[in-house]
Amino acid sequence: MAAAGIITEYNPLHMGHVHLMAEARRLLGPETGILCVMSGNYVQRGDFAIAGKHARAAAAVRSGADLVLELPVPWALSSAEGFAAGAVEILKATGAVSHLVFGSEGGDAAPLVRCAEALCSGAFPEALREELKKGDSFPAARQRALLGLVPEGDALSRPNDTLGVEYCKALRGSGIQPVAVLRRGAAHDGADVGDGIASASAIRALLRQGEEEAALGLCAPAMAEAYRIEREAGRAPASLERCERAILARLRFLEEADWAALELGNEGLYRRFFRSSRSAASLAELLETVKTKRYPMARLRRTVFRAYLGLPPA
Repeated sequence: MAAAGIITEYNPLHMGHVHLMAEARRLLGPETGILCVMSGNYVQRGDFAIAGKHARAAAAVRSGADLVLELPVPWALSSAEGFAAGAVEILKATGAVSHLVFGSEGGDAAPLVRCAEALCSGAFPEALREELKKGDSFPAARQRALLGLVPEGDALSRPNDTLGVEYCKALRGSGIQPVAVLRRGAAHDGADVGDGIASASAIRALLRQGEEEAALGLCAPAMAEAYRIEREAGRAPASLERCERAILARLRFLEEADWAALELGNEGLYRRFFRSSRSAASLAELLETVKTKRYPMARLRRTVFRAYLGLPPA
């Protein structure tokens, strides 16, 4: 019997995740076991999960998963590469997973596997160095370097395919087969509701705007029920803003050497974090002060959390 691994933030469990589990069983057989690796209370976009990990895990099981395993915080608050590597290691360690099923804008794993092989080739580091000299962001330089090696390199311009490439890298030599399922509904981080399936970002935005019924109508029924219980208990919606004072207080205790230890690159980013953490009146102001063209905002938010929690470099 096949066992499919699914890696997700489940933040929150929207109908796209239900569709993914259904497709896994359609493609691999109705008796396929579904093992999910899920972020805990902190998620890869650099934020709190909107509801607690136990509530979300229970909702995932009631929605079709057979087992939910937590992705530890150091990997949940990591880049796509670290997120994928940590989650795949957990699936490999079970000894039970035969396929890794994930959403994809392209819906085909083969070109993503070719991208993964090119990224692991000896030619890629030099190609990346040459592109970084042009001063663009790391993701843009990485995509151009990959396009110089394989025509499918534009996969890195699409968020789900980018993560799929990282899954394929992490799966090399494992015997676990990648299975890409065509993403339905709204685009990643999209505000619309396409094909009846909203993005997790759109649902999260509705919840934080107080439009709870509209948001929960876009969730799996089990997640909607779990969220209402968490909200009534005062545990949801969790948000960065609610913990802002505690985070800023912790960051102001950090010395410049503490920021430098996070290995933030060679552009003096750690100094910008150090100075801004001493003067910013809000996390939004801190992030606006330190942002540069080279680093995506999600990476900066993850850095804030890693510093706050005392985690080692990503």
